[in-house]
Parts: sequence; C-alpha cells; structure tokens
Amino acid sequence: MALAEPILYGIFRALLDRNVPIGVPDYLDALRALRHGFGGPRDVSDETRHSNLCWLCEVLWARNKAEIRLIRDLFAAIEPTTAAEVAAFEKWLGFTRPKPQPLTQEQPPSGPPGGASAPSAGVSGDSGSSLREMETPLGVEVEAPTLHDGWRLPPQAARFSASETFVLEPETVLSTRDLAVAWRRLRSLFRTGAKVDLDINATIVRRCREGVLSRPVLRAQRVNRSSLLVLADRSTSMAPWLPLVDLVERSLPLGRLQNAQVLYFSNVPHRSVFVDRALLAPMPLDQLFRLAVGSGLIVLSDAGAARGFLSYRRAKQTANVLDRITSSARAAVWLNPMPRHRWNGTTAQRISTMVPMLPLTRQGLSLAVDILRGLKSP
Repeated sequence: MALAEPILYGIFRALLDRNVPIGVPDYLDALRALRHGFGGPRDVSDETRHSNLCWLCEVLWARNKAEIRLIRDLFAAIEPTTAAEVAAFEKWLGFTRPKPQPLTQEQPPSGPPGGASAPSAGVSGDSGSSLREMETPLGVEVEAPTLHDGWRLPPQAARFSASETFVLEPETVLSTRDLAVAWRRLRSLFRTGAKVDLDINATIVRRCREGVLSRPVLRAQRVNRSSLLVLADRSTSMAPWLPLVDLVERSLPLGRLQNAQVLYFSNVPHRSVFVDRALLAPMPLDQLFRLAVGSGLIVLSDAGAARGFLSYRRAKQTANVLDRITSSARAAVWLNPMPRHRWNGTTAQRISTMVPMLPLTRQGLSLAVDILRGLKSP
C-alpha cells in the first residue's frame, strides 16, 4: 500500500491540527493495518482504495460521529492518488523502480538452467539477490499534499519498533498552578447581598455603648467583582504556544472571578473576534466593546515578532481596536510569548507604545496582574 501511505500521513497531520486526540502509536497502528492488507488490496481501482482507506481511518481514529464526519470531509477534499501521479513524482525526485522480471519454467528463481553464473538482464551476477526482492517496488515516503500546496520533499525515513512508545505531552511555559495563582490575585472585593458576616468591631462598639448585647452586628458578604477578558491570537505564528493558550482558558475558572471569558482572533481583531478556537463563530466588535466595560483586558499574541515582520497596516488596525477597548476597559496589558529582543523592528515594537507589552513569563504575568489591579503604572 505504498500509494496509500502519503494520504494516510496527510490525514493524520490534518486531524492533529484539528485537536483530534490521536498520537504516533495510532498512526503506527494504521501503518501496520495497511501492510497487513486492511484498507483494500493493490489491484482495486483508485476510488475503491480511497474509500477503503477512509474506512480504515474511521475505525482506528474516530471516537464519535463528529470525528467520522471530519475524516470523511478530509478524504472528500482530496482526489484519489493514482499510480501515474506517484510515478511522475518519483521521476521528478530521480528515483527509479527496478522492473520486475517475470518467472518462467525455463528460468527458476535460483538462477539460469545448468547452474550458470552469468547474470540476466538487469541483475548483478554476484549480488545473490532473489527475484522476489527485485519485484518489491522502491518505497518512497513523502509528506501528503495539502489542498493548495504541491508535493513536499520526502521526510527522513525512520524505523519504529512496535514496542516503542512516544510521549507527546506538550510542556508549556506556565503551569496551571502559576495561572491560577495569578488569577486569584486579581481581586476587587465588594460587600453586597444579604448581611450574613459578623462585624466584630461594630458588635464590640454596640456592646460597650449599650451595656447589653441584644443581637450581633452583621454585614454583607464580600464578593470578588473582578472581570477578565482575554483575547488570544490563533494565527499560524502562534502555533507553538497554542497549548498555553488552551491552558489559560482551562485555568480561568480556578481564579474565582466574577466573569472571565476568552475570545479568539487571527493576527488582528479587525472586524470581529471569535468565540470558538476554530474561528467559526464570529462576534461583532461592538459586542466585544460592551463586554470590556469595567473588565481587565489581556491580549495574548506575538504581534508579528515571531516572523520578524513590520506591518504598518497591522499596527494601525490594532491601534484602532485598542483605542476603543482601552477607553471602556479598566486596564489593558499585552503578553507576548517572544522575548523582548525579538520585538525590535517588528509590529510588536510599535504596538508596545500603545499598550503595556510584557513577555509571557512568570514575572511578566505577575506584573500584568499588578497593572490590571492598578498597583503599578504601565
């Protein structure tokens, strides 16, 4: 199934990009299934092999109906790979396939009749290789093409042991504990609601004044009224830090804030932001500005520092959005995962003059919380 392996690898990478919980062992299981004959024989048509490979991916990798639909959509977006396309690609790379020599009764596998040592056409006489090895085509491992890109260069071939395990757990810059401690420091306590807390000082004053304490003095319970709004960049330049962005979203409930919400954008929140990570559910900017009233704002983005670009248009669009948000938000701060020396000469340097920009480290997060609390000036 040499023709199916590039497609299988491309589907595997596409599912990883869409946060489907599969790993390298799942991919190796699919490869072993292919090489044991699952997914369709070699002599079927390209369309049948395509559908059989789709069925194999559904059985091994899909856990629910949504993932089954996702796999089918991915297979529907690509055309079945034909033998002619792979042959043309191998020719472009300079690979040549040895032509299999058919076996006849006059030519047994051990060599020519009479034990002659003269080599046949295309076969080295002193190699000692069998014709079965000649019939095996040359395997070329290539990365699967995307919808708009051509064929990519073949990756380095690697042999994996069946018992080998892989740990693909991402390590983030900040832990869940660091984030939870930071959010709990973001407190604005107000007394509101029913009077249920005992006011010790007022009770003592009443006892001393009246001589007899008829009833204790109660006061309203303190409630944290702090709100936090996080704008997270989900563009391709932020791909190395997406696990940290997801961790920020999961850690916000641990902060016991009154309101905490994460919204997403790509590069610039120009016309709208998005409620979901896949950037499919837009939210108008007017609604964003209403949510930012009285809340602290944190922006998580590299602001062009990851690629070292300076875009005046991006800086201007970001400035327009920040002007409207900072006019209604309590305070705003920008956390950049790139170090400070990478901001020079990029869009991040220009944005840092509009809003306090700090590196996304433990110290930077602590200082950002102090700015949102009003303890330190930007």
